[in-house]
Amino acid sequence: MGHNERRTLANLPPGERVLVDSNILTYHLLDYPTFGPICENFLQDIQNKKYKGFITPIIISETLFNFIKAYILKTYGVKGRDLAVLLKRDPKILQEISLELPKQIFGIFDILSPRSAVVEESIEYVSRYALLPNDALNAATMKLNRINSIATNDKDFERLESVKVWGLL
Repeated sequence: MGHNERRTLANLPPGERVLVDSNILTYHLLDYPTFGPICENFLQDIQNKKYKGFITPIIISETLFNFIKAYILKTYGVKGRDLAVLLKRDPKILQEISLELPKQIFGIFDILSPRSAVVEESIEYVSRYALLPNDALNAATMKLNRINSIATNDKDFERLESVKVWGLL
C-alpha cells in the first residue's frame, strides 16, 4: 500500500501496533451515528488482541473533555465559551458525570507516557509539519515508541511521511 493510498480501519493488518486518537474514542463513547459502530468494532478488536492499541495522557485528556462537553451540552444546553464559565461557577457539575465508561475503555490500552525527548521532537513537528501541539506530542511519542500507525479521523497526521494513517471510511 503506497503512502497516499486510502487506509481504513477495515484493512488494518492484524497484529499492528497502533496509536488510537481521541476522535476514535469520542465517536465510540458518544455513540456517534456515522462513526460510532466502526469505532466500537475496532475497539472490540483491540480488546480481543487483534491489534495492539496505545494511547497517551493527552488522548485521555482530550477524550474526557469531549465526553464532559457532550454531557453538559445534553444536560444543560451549554456549549463553547459558556461551558468554561459554567464549570468555573459550578465545578461540582463534574461530580455528576459518570466516567466509568471512559475509564473502562482506557483500560484496554497501553498508556504511553511522554518523556523529555518527546518535547524537543514535538516542537520540531509543530514547525516542520504544521501540527497543533497535542498532535505533535502524540506524533513524537509514537516515534519514540516505534509506533508507525495511528487510527484517527484527523487528516493532519497525513503530513508525516513516517506515519501510516488509518481512517474510518
